[in-house]
This record gives sequence, structure tokens and C-alpha cells, in this order.
Amino acid sequence: MRKVLYLMIVILMFLLAACGSDEKEKQNFSSVTKKSWANIESKAENTKVRIFMWGGDEGINQYMDEWVSPKLKEKYNLTLERVPMDTGEILQ
Repeated sequence: MRKVLYLMIVILMFLLAACGSDEKEKQNFSSVTKKSWANIESKAENTKVRIFMWGGDEGINQYMDEWVSPKLKEKYNLTLERVPMDTGEILQ
């Protein structure tokens, strides 16, 4: 019985530690939410964005590569890099 109680306490401590966040993360989130969309767009210009997604559907891949990526480049000057993943990698 004591072993089970001890194990539950240890698991609870790990869960609480995993749910915590430091003050810097809170400040970063707060600073982003206070910015205007125009400011966010200007800071994002000329950057690369990676999207990790399932790569098993040629239609979706073609849509992302031939429509979404050029639109992001044209409208926001963002380079979209599609990173295909297998289902096993996504579920890890």
C-alpha cells in the first residue's frame, strides 16, 4: 500500500512540474498578444515557416505546395517548408 501511495505522489509531482511554466514564457505570450497584426506581419516577413504534416496524400501535398505556399510568399513574403511525416512519427 505504501509503495502505491509513494508511486502516486511521485507521478503527481511529475505532472505538476510538467504543467508549470516559467515567467519568461508568460511574458513572451503576453507581448505577442499585445502586438498589432500589422506588427506581427512585418516581423514575420522574409522568414521560413515549417509545417509538419502527414505526407501521405498527394492531393493535399500538391495543394500545400502549389497553392498555399505561393500565396504565403505573395501575400506575406513567407517561405513555407512542408515537412512530410509518417503516421507513426506523428503519434509518438
